[in-house]
Amino acid sequence: MRTLSAITAAVCYVSVLVCTQPALAQEQPRLDTKSIPELVRQLGSAIYQEREAATKALMPCDEALPYLRRALKTANPEATRRTKTILLAIAQRSLPRYVEYGRKGRIDVLVGIVGRVSPIARH
Repeated sequence: MRTLSAITAAVCYVSVLVCTQPALAQEQPRLDTKSIPELVRQLGSAIYQEREAATKALMPCDEALPYLRRALKTANPEATRRTKTILLAIAQRSLPRYVEYGRKGRIDVLVGIVGRVSPIARH
């Protein structure tokens, strides 16, 4: 049972890393890269409408991934919660594309992506 949990956790970790890569993303609405840091900052705003608007704007935006990953380290629990929600939505949206790569035998693509984004591969 413990081994199954460890395997499940590892698969989830790799899935999030692999599935959230913008380099192979399908066409998504694009935001001005100058506005992305401001939107990420607004995830922790004291004003509910700003938080909601920022969440909706960032949800389809794969270009925001580096900023969202950094935002996970914030001390603001609301910003962290919203960031996790956005990252999960991006991962779920991207998963079918990466499953299809696996079915087509394009493991080289998946390994290349994991090698670029995995913190373990960088050390």
